[in-house]
Amino acid sequence: MRQRPQAFLDQGLIPLLEAKGHTISPPIWIELPKAERTRDSVTNLGRLATRTAVAVREALEKDHSFVQVLEGDCTHAVGPIGGLAQAKGNPGVV
Repeated sequence: MRQRPQAFLDQGLIPLLEAKGHTISPPIWIELPKAERTRDSVTNLGRLATRTAVAVREALEKDHSFVQVLEGDCTHAVGPIGGLAQAKGNPGVV
């Protein structure tokens, strides 16, 4: 699952979006350093979510109209939602 986001990029996601008229910033890779990992997967997910929330919030605060997050699976959705909430208020999630 970790490689799925890279697969989108490898298949030309950025040029496709640029061809549609979007201005794309370079991708930001968020990883949890080995020194911060624990045996508890929930703790690790929380730490990744925190890092992702900061990146999403910072991107939205730069007045970007759209932030796209590519993740390995749905367990990582908490981070982007948190960043959206920090930047814009209470988000609705569908």
